[in-house]
Amino acid sequence: MKILRMTIDQLELRVRQKGISRLSDIRTATVEVNGRFGYELKESARPITRGELEDLLMQLKLPVSLSQPKDAEVFDTVRD
Repeated sequence: MKILRMTIDQLELRVRQKGISRLSDIRTATVEVNGRFGYELKESARPITRGELEDLLMQLKLPVSLSQPKDAEVFDTVRD
């Protein structure tokens, strides 16, 4: 950290800006040449993907309906 001229508080700030709440969720981290923060999350801290969710629902034999019908209205019309 001393070589990078970055305090622990500054590192924690960068991590929070990436949406990571705990340093312990990070598997590896790098500071790129351009100063950007790169990281790889641990398996248990990674967000689930749509494909993983669909696979899980199929294993549980639940209906998979993650997409909205094409004719679905986002908002209902409000009438007085």
